[in-house]
Amino acid sequence: MDSAPGSFRDAVAGYATTHGLVATVETVRDRGEGPAAAVALSADPDTVFDLTMAAVRQGDVPADFQDRHAPTGAGSAHLTWATASAAAFNRHRLGRRLPRYQHDITALAAAHRISAVTVRVLPLRPATVLQQLLGIKHV
Repeated sequence: MDSAPGSFRDAVAGYATTHGLVATVETVRDRGEGPAAAVALSADPDTVFDLTMAAVRQGDVPADFQDRHAPTGAGSAHLTWATASAAAFNRHRLGRRLPRYQHDITALAAAHRISAVTVRVLPLRPATVLQQLLGIKHV
């Protein structure tokens, strides 16, 4: 077992990648009980692209998707679709799996002699989904 923060970072990054996530690891100073870390997980842009592309291929698109000049701002079908897609991702991929992520990353921390770890997820933003959708649409 290696207690180097870099190896813990690498282990968490590898774990995140296998779950379609990106991890940011911050080492917190030792408070007399051993080193601690804070881990933030977010959606991997490649995963968001893949899920958006799959939806497009299945025909799960905004009603005006074929209109190259369709509005994308507040109240538009595109933003409504992106908001619903982000909410579903956050609920199913992040929220429901958070306890598992916390358990697994806590085990990784223990294996790397990190005494305490906090794990949080950063929600996928509708703007990110919309950006992927528009990128696919305008190819």
